[in-house]
Amino acid sequence: AHHPVIRNVAHVPRDWAVYLWNINGLKNALKRNVLRDFFKVFYPTVICLSEIKQRGDKLSKLSKRLVALLSEFGYTSYLFNTCDIPETGYSGTAILSQVPPEQFIEGWAHDTSLPDVEGRVVTAVFEHHIIVATYAPSSGLIVNNFEQKRRTHEANMTKHVRYLEHIY
Repeated sequence: AHHPVIRNVAHVPRDWAVYLWNINGLKNALKRNVLRDFFKVFYPTVICLSEIKQRGDKLSKLSKRLVALLSEFGYTSYLFNTCDIPETGYSGTAILSQVPPEQFIEGWAHDTSLPDVEGRVVTAVFEHHIIVATYAPSSGLIVNNFEQKRRTHEANMTKHVRYLEHIY
């Protein structure tokens, strides 16, 4: 499940198009030109991607093709928060923006010592609003600790948003 948080929605410019998309694998979306087709049809100002399914070391292999595509459609600012657990790349989030944010935050803003090895949270801070893209835990790989993982994620998300409200 993915849960975008758009703070101060009234301050998001009316001509902006903000989308959230569970892309179910960035590599596959690039290979099949799904991302390119999406950009052509919807032309989002900001797009939040969840379930990019890329480890950081694997993302670098896609970087030349990915940067060229993002550049072609005017996405000059982006941050990928990858899943870096050893077994495989799964989950992972990203924010792509045609308007440069004042700041990108990878992981939890309220406590930078908390690991986000699954790449579940990325934030873009703009002048008058904040966009948080998150990919909440599901029972996918490790069923036995799902409830604890979900509760921890929800608690951290609440703290994250409150911290952002206080700071910005």
